[in-house]
Amino acid sequence: MYSGLTTMRAASLRRYEDAEALLKAKRWLGAIYLYGYWVEITIKVRLMEEYGVEKLEALNPVLQRTFGFAKMPEIHRKHTISWLTFFHPGFIRLRDSARSSARPTHVNLLEHLALVDGWSSELRYSPDKGAESDAENYRAAAQIVVRFVKHS
Repeated sequence: MYSGLTTMRAASLRRYEDAEALLKAKRWLGAIYLYGYWVEITIKVRLMEEYGVEKLEALNPVLQRTFGFAKMPEIHRKHTISWLTFFHPGFIRLRDSARSSARPTHVNLLEHLALVDGWSSELRYSPDKGAESDAENYRAAAQIVVRFVKHS
């Protein structure tokens, strides 16, 4: 339905714009929720580009073959940021370098990823308002993670 590469790119941009609007309107938890979706969709777009597929649904068989999985969750239904980074080439290199050195090279990025990974699609059920500082911190971390996702 809305899973083509061009549509997904547009959706990523729109979720960022929506999150910015909610942040400006002081709707803190809503902003965090949409920043999280922005990160998720951006990673999925980058994976589609990396593995040469035009539809999100076509990504699963490619990832299964590439990573040797007999079965895996459908990527278009998966909303866990750290799980998605498992397939991203930049994060693969980052994990490999972290294992091979005493001190990971991108400690700052890993800290931001940990914050962003705390996001859950379950936030949609929360009646909480959230806090401005949490929204600002999440936004900053999400921007750093997205920059890495797009350029590695």
